[in-house]
Amino acid sequence: MEQELSALKARDARLLDAYLDGTVPAESYREKAERLAEERRGLELQLSEVSQEGDYASSLVEDRVRFAQSARLAYADGDASTRRKVVSQLLCNLTVQDGNIASYQYKRPFAVLEK
Repeated sequence: MEQELSALKARDARLLDAYLDGTVPAESYREKAERLAEERRGLELQLSEVSQEGDYASSLVEDRVRFAQSARLAYADGDASTRRKVVSQLLCNLTVQDGNIASYQYKRPFAVLEK
């Protein structure tokens, strides 16, 4: 988001330069400048929300790591409903052969945790 914000500011500066050079008409400049300002305000708002929600994101990651660590045991000890829940949260593109999991892919962020 910070890179996008920086890119928007650069685009805004180039637009202003083009307007001052006379290559962009005033009406086009105003419309584009307003759109860029709206995008910039939106990104700035998102950035402030992200910084305020940093603790939430951190706890979410910790929860995912804890879940990943306990998933094998939960699957092994669980009933069919619990197993289904564990599998649906962890895996995608699951193939079953003869009642056993034959192939699968981890969902995000578990693929990263696997590595």
